Amino acid sequence: MEGHHCIGMLEIAEIYFNTSSENLKQLPRDFFNSMDEDHDEKVSLSEFFNNMKEGGLVKAENPPEMFKLLDVNRDGSLDFKEVVALYYVIKSGRPFCGGCGKFIPGMFFSCLICFDNEDDKFCVCPKCFTNENKSYNHKHMPDHFLDNFALLEAKRKMAIDTRKPPAPLEEPKKKSTLLLRLLESEIAAVAGAEVVAVSGAAAAADLAAAAADSCSIM
Repeated sequence: MEGHHCIGMLEIAEIYFNTSSENLKQLPRDFFNSMDEDHDEKVSLSEFFNNMKEGGLVKAENPPEMFKLLDVNRDGSLDFKEVVALYYVIKSGRPFCGGCGKFIPGMFFSCLICFDNEDDKFCVCPKCFTNENKSYNHKHMPDHFLDNFALLEAKRKMAIDTRKPPAPLEEPKKKSTLLLRLLESEIAAVAGAEVVAVSGAAAAADLAAAAADSCSIM
């Protein structure tokens, strides 16, 4: 694993820690204290291994290699910041490669089908994913994989689409409503004209009757 990846992981964990509330900051502190069995303010390889083995904290197949990855300053132990990075790895669900079994500190590829439907996601590091010898076996095809950035963007677009009303169904509804309004106005206009015509005919009949009565009196 390259050093700049390790530093980036520690930096991310530190940012989360510094921006958390005091209650949330206490959680990684408690985590560190539980690993620091002899209370010397650092976690040795043996303490790390005991906690990994007993607690099942992460799925690393090679705990010493994971320890080395976290030990950025190379002093043979983990200080508080380095343990906070481990806490971040556990809580964020950062993956271990389904091919080589190593922790993936950077970009990775996830099986989209497993991500949506399976109990456990299946991820591989770029090296294993592009290996022509296929150092991993999986039930789904490579074209079902997306890198973590593309997967996040795809999920975001899917969430947006589910919130949008279906456009093809809305447009005919608007046209139907407009057509109905036009028909209603036409019907009202015709009905109004008929009422006027009937009223006019009735008035004319009344006038004719009145004129006849007048003539007969005279």
